[in-house]
Amino acid sequence: MPHALYAVGIALGVLMLAPLPLLVDSAAEWAGEAHAGLAVSTFWLAGNAGAAAVIYGFSQLADRALWDWAGFALAALLTSEALLAPLLKKA
Repeated sequence: MPHALYAVGIALGVLMLAPLPLLVDSAAEWAGEAHAGLAVSTFWLAGNAGAAAVIYGFSQLADRALWDWAGFALAALLTSEALLAPLLKKA
């Protein structure tokens, strides 16, 4: 069973990391040349803050052995990403 979890974790990591260069470039393009640095910095700050919040939240669920809730939370996060992605406008 742990091997399956490792495989799923690696697959999720690869799928979420792949669009990162495109997102950084899009943030710079949307902000324009004058504000590209600020936009990319804000993008990284928001991403790291969100990652810290998610890690803290999942660690709290894991410490309390609430694995079902952790699964529901992960499914909700992935579903919200899938629903919000089409709303992004092309530059």
